[in-house]
Amino acid sequence: MGDTTYVYYSGWNQTALRGQLLLAAGSDAEHLRKRGTAIPYSDRVMNPKEASIVPVAHETCRLFFEYAQSSASEVGIASAPAVDGPWTVQPPIFESRPGCWDAWHLSPGPLLCTDPTRPVMFYNGATRDAKWRIRWIAFDGGFTRVVARGDDTLITPPPGASGDTDIAFAASAIEVNHAIYLYYLIADKDMMRAQVERAHPVLEA
Repeated sequence: MGDTTYVYYSGWNQTALRGQLLLAAGSDAEHLRKRGTAIPYSDRVMNPKEASIVPVAHETCRLFFEYAQSSASEVGIASAPAVDGPWTVQPPIFESRPGCWDAWHLSPGPLLCTDPTRPVMFYNGATRDAKWRIRWIAFDGGFTRVVARGDDTLITPPPGASGDTDIAFAASAIEVNHAIYLYYLIADKDMMRAQVERAHPVLEA
């Protein structure tokens, strides 16, 4: 943003057994300085991490993050007047869905805002036994509500070797010449890339 590089990262205190979402900033990625806590641990938002951030109208920002609550991972959202905060946690705008592949755990993924009226997130969801999958969800331009959400998984990991975790987890995404390239992790060890075609009015895998 401008002449400053901002990095939101996850911090863990092993003594307190607590995590917080932290911020570093600098002139570039090689000259970062710690800026302190962006979203602290609280009874409402336990162990916040995994930030996905995007600017919205009126020079404000939204930050999606993962947090723990009742033995599950949830997706929270916070707002701020600038990319470096201060952040105010808002009520979640989407939740897990009973009986579905994302019935228990949720984690935010990369955001695409090529169409600012219909931004899309590739998010991660899992059952209670932590079998993570990837799918998309679309929001209104102000990130106040969900306007569409895929029912089935976009990416399911192939059968792995003995001992591999059953996980597909979205990492980042870019859009080039109307093609979306989604980078994701398989089994916590292998980085993959998928090409996703954009269709109107929703994405199709």
